[in-house]
Amino acid sequence: MKGRKSLLVSRYKVSKKERRELASRIALQVSEAAARLLEGDVEVARLRHQKFGGLIILKGVPAFFFYGERIYPTLLLIYRLGVDPGLPKVHVDEGAVPHVLNGADVMVPGITRVEGEVERGKEVLVVDPRGRVFAVGEALMTGEEIKEAGKGKAVKNVHYAGDDLWEIITKMF
Repeated sequence: MKGRKSLLVSRYKVSKKERRELASRIALQVSEAAARLLEGDVEVARLRHQKFGGLIILKGVPAFFFYGERIYPTLLLIYRLGVDPGLPKVHVDEGAVPHVLNGADVMVPGITRVEGEVERGKEVLVVDPRGRVFAVGEALMTGEEIKEAGKGKAVKNVHYAGDDLWEIITKMF
């Protein structure tokens, strides 16, 4: 790529201490099951990107990413490693899918079902009518509020198939 700066600033294996710290953060922010994945060699890659600070790489696959102060699972964790990170799921109808894939937040009218305990400010997976996870977001409402509300934003779209992060991680890894 002549004339373009690399999006990768650095990539390194983490120490046992840093791995434990990352596992602790993932246990708090994502799930205990996801934290248990951080065994063996774990790498961190720092990115030159406004939105995404870096990646946590497991078995050569970018499995988690830093977004502000939070850690979220990537879609590749699910698709390449076959791991369910243990997050609640928000199922949407077919009409919502193209909008979410264009970066829109998930609106209450497009939600067909909530699976698991959705808490405001916590990570959720967004699932299409065929049961495929295609986005990761932050819940803006609790599961009960979603069921009772007739309108409004329910999930902030943080990472979806085809976004900048998807392009970076599918081309680099």
